[in-house]
Amino acid sequence: MAIRINVTAVRSCPPDEVRSVMSEVIRVACAGNECPPVGDQLDIHEHNGWVWFSTSVWGVSAGDLNRGLCKLARPALQFTTSDGDRWYLTVHGGPSGRNHFLHEFSVLAHVPDPAEDAERQAQLEQRDEPPPVDPELAFLEDDPIPGPARVKAPFDLVVDSLTSIGGSVAEEFRASVAHLPYSQALRQYREWHADQVIAALIAVGIPVDVPAVRSVLLWENISENESGSDLGNLPRLLAVLGLGGDWDEWIRQAEAPPLPGPEPEPVEYVPPEPQPPEDYVGPVLAIVEPLGLTPVAGGPVPLPLKDMTLIQFFPDAVSILDTANVAVMVTVPGSFEPPGKLPVDPSTPGQVELRPDGLRIGMLNHLWFRKRDLTNLLGKKLTRFLYHLPDGTTLDVAFALEGKPALTQRYRGTVMEEAWQIAETYPPLTHEVLTEALRIARSAGKAKFKARDAAEVDALLEVVSRDPQMWNMKFQRKGLTIWSESDIVPHLPKAVFRHRFKAFWDVAAHDREAARQREEHLALQRQMRQAGAAAARRRAAPHDDAILLDGTHGRYWQSDFSQLTELEQETRQKIDDQLANLGFTHIGDLVAKKQRDIVLRTYIARDGLSYAILMGKRTMYLGQEFFTRFGDDSTLTTTTNGAVNSHPQVGMYYKVCPGLDVPALFAKHVWGIERFRTRKSTEPAALDNSPLGVARELDAAFARRAKVEASG
Repeated sequence: MAIRINVTAVRSCPPDEVRSVMSEVIRVACAGNECPPVGDQLDIHEHNGWVWFSTSVWGVSAGDLNRGLCKLARPALQFTTSDGDRWYLTVHGGPSGRNHFLHEFSVLAHVPDPAEDAERQAQLEQRDEPPPVDPELAFLEDDPIPGPARVKAPFDLVVDSLTSIGGSVAEEFRASVAHLPYSQALRQYREWHADQVIAALIAVGIPVDVPAVRSVLLWENISENESGSDLGNLPRLLAVLGLGGDWDEWIRQAEAPPLPGPEPEPVEYVPPEPQPPEDYVGPVLAIVEPLGLTPVAGGPVPLPLKDMTLIQFFPDAVSILDTANVAVMVTVPGSFEPPGKLPVDPSTPGQVELRPDGLRIGMLNHLWFRKRDLTNLLGKKLTRFLYHLPDGTTLDVAFALEGKPALTQRYRGTVMEEAWQIAETYPPLTHEVLTEALRIARSAGKAKFKARDAAEVDALLEVVSRDPQMWNMKFQRKGLTIWSESDIVPHLPKAVFRHRFKAFWDVAAHDREAARQREEHLALQRQMRQAGAAAARRRAAPHDDAILLDGTHGRYWQSDFSQLTELEQETRQKIDDQLANLGFTHIGDLVAKKQRDIVLRTYIARDGLSYAILMGKRTMYLGQEFFTRFGDDSTLTTTTNGAVNSHPQVGMYYKVCPGLDVPALFAKHVWGIERFRTRKSTEPAALDNSPLGVARELDAAFARRAKVEASG
């Protein structure tokens, strides 16, 4: 399976702030103690002005990481590798918002050979037509150019390939190479792609050794080890960008793999001295035997031999992460003649000792006391014998782990009619308690549990809230039944066991360890909240104290874009001037609680039918957009932000035009308004020329998004 990772790197940002923000935004794919909050456990590195970390794509999504980088509002890079033959890059911090790149190895790693051109031309002739555009959005697509259809170009093969995996190629570049054969077009694309990435890095203020970065992007001087690796040229790119550490070491090893040493002199093989088998049973007996056994009050409890392994549930229920060792002693009446031979499998951990009166089995983990593991250890014939012991056989099973007295347990009794009559135990138990405990053990695989009464429901919900394996799960109740969709193991039956039988088994040790882990967890959460609050205060956009609008989807305040003192204001002044030349008037600056680190600088067109919006944070511009609402209450936003999608079901339409300057973006918006007139027969509505009016439109936009999210 290919190595698939995310590498997330931020410039000039405190590591605590990175950890705090990522703890807020990263959504893990599972719940419970097995999948703790990933942000809390990031292995964060600092080097040369960078703060960076890596994560697996299987547990952390690139979307969550990019959301975190948006919150941090620093120059940053998010790389995601895929399938061993590409990486994706999002560059954060540029004046036009995020820039996205796809670096596909099969396209970029090799200088194309003109000998391929004829074959590629043949492929072009067999190329399928592009898929149709969504009918709901077709009216916002450009009309076909009048005249003959655009001639197929060999470079279209590259465009199709990149588009199919989430990439894009600027139409201007595509047109510029349409007349070239495949190899020449691809050569120019490699250069153009490198230029685009380098320009994006420079635009956000990332120090770039241009020749070194260009060389890496063109796969020049890439070692054979790198070319054949799943990460390709990414480690070298990270190294030349200055992330250091692991990436420098990666390149060092790739460039200078260990040299083969001299051929070793032949050595005569001397078989090792046979070692006595490791004793797994003795240490368990050394712990349990001094404690003795107590007859089950009320008489033995029968347990069918086919269910003998149910008792491993008992040590499991009083353990958080520890696993007890297991000793099984079988004493048969008369002499013992084992059926068949033991399998010889040194990879199976455990001990089997055949004795004249029976056998002893030792295992290192109580979770292995299952039929499947016993079969691996004993073989099929001996396992079958164990599950069909003759009458009068004594079966004695003990669990123990040095230093963990709660796991010290023992159950012994004779076999009658293929049922184990458990007659003696440690700890001391009654017939009623052991019978009920076995009933719960039988339900260990069930995620739902029905309590005895409402009081027990309340008690169990309290128990699970303190359990480190369940405290992150959301438990539900209906009548006397409780469950959690996240409780996959499930852990709930163990909580029921501890609640009902705390007077018999040593539950206190479990609770003490749970309390310790919970306090550690809470202390870490307090630390993270404090760091997060401090970071949020640092990131928060300046705004007036007075509330402008207390809307359905949050509060809104007036602000002043010029108070973003860490943000250079030349870009803002340039956009002010461009919008003034287009007939726009500045309305005011706003901050929304849902996006309280962003200041929206807003303007209205001379005809009152469009808003212009400039978005900025503490240290970077996020792009520009134009907004119009129509008589049918649908909206059109023409934006440089490539991370948005249209939702026709709620009347929300986006025309995404990354890279366009303000005049070109407005021209595209005017074109879009006309498309609404001619294709949807609706006219633009007059907009309120006040900060309050802008806030109301923004609140309505949040309402539309909420409908989309609610519908899934």
